[in-house]
Amino acid sequence: MRYISFEPPNMRFVTKVWHPKISSQSGAICLDILKDHLIYLTFAVCSRLPQFLRHSMLEAFAITSSLGIEEKVQKLLEMSFPEVLARNTLEAVGGDENFALEKLCSS
Repeated sequence: MRYISFEPPNMRFVTKVWHPKISSQSGAICLDILKDHLIYLTFAVCSRLPQFLRHSMLEAFAITSSLGIEEKVQKLLEMSFPEVLARNTLEAVGGDENFALEKLCSS
């Protein structure tokens, strides 16, 4: 006779990730309120990490607002955006790296 377990799986990050809700030692997700709800846990992890990443990238761009177009393109390349896409997006928003980053993150 087989028994079905109704407990959610243990989830953790194997790759080093820094986030206020993820343990830096074990990679465990620190959201006790969602422990029993797998669907909510998955959604919480997926939504919080992109939000945190987007905020971090916007913060990094605020520091470089006085850069020329080549430096702005280089910053986007360091964030793993393709060069053609980075250049086209910067052109489309008139060279404003904050708008370009928002547009790249939202697509």
